[in-house]
Amino acid sequence: MKYALCLRGISYLTRTYRGSDTPFTIDFSLTYKLIKENIIDDLEKEGHQVDVFYDTYDTPKLQEYISYLNPKSVNVKQFDPNVGDGNYSHISKIWHDVLILALQYQEKNNIEYDFFITTRFDNLIFEKVTNLFIPHDAVSAAMNGDDLFTVIPKLLIVPFLNVLEKMFYERIVVHRFTDLLIEQGYKCHLFYYIYKYDKYLRNWPLHRNIRNVFIDDKHPFKEYNIEDLYKSSGDCYIYTYKPCKTYNLSN
Repeated sequence: MKYALCLRGISYLTRTYRGSDTPFTIDFSLTYKLIKENIIDDLEKEGHQVDVFYDTYDTPKLQEYISYLNPKSVNVKQFDPNVGDGNYSHISKIWHDVLILALQYQEKNNIEYDFFITTRFDNLIFEKVTNLFIPHDAVSAAMNGDDLFTVIPKLLIVPFLNVLEKMFYERIVVHRFTDLLIEQGYKCHLFYYIYKYDKYLRNWPLHRNIRNVFIDDKHPFKEYNIEDLYKSSGDCYIYTYKPCKTYNLSN
């Protein structure tokens, strides 16, 4: 099968976030090895093809980042510091744009992707994607409304893009994308049996945001060190929750 791995958003930036005036740095060099190991290499060893796409901002490190995963196509934008946190229309737009990038490449090269995987540059991926049950007739996410890691089958790519456009124009919170799909009669699958955001989300391995890990211990967003995630006796052991092995329709 053919997979399009679509990475979107900020790949490098020192910034503040959500009311804190203490800066932290987003740096793709901290995440790409896990993305390569647990998505690209994991799928390729099973005989699948994986093509990578970037939708990101121009930075001095962009060419270095391109060399990491050799994307088939890159959409480079100028970062707008006036776009604040929680701008859901902006999130819908860049999510939509990276998928369009993959579709354009697909059409130009007369190929067809079976699945489109979307995630962000600042996410650490610990779960091997082949451990996940991925249905062909449902949009899959870690949990209901989770926009940080999704898998869209070719059957649903057009409805998914339509939902992103609806969220953009109507300024709908992006966490409602599964609700909107279900309301329109489309299926959504959850990788884990977790239905709401709570503190236990740190016990699944699918994704972690680097701002919670690779920052100074005194930073207000610090939650744990990378080694803490691997301690089975700890309260943030990443493999506490196991992925579903059967179809699991969100509702």
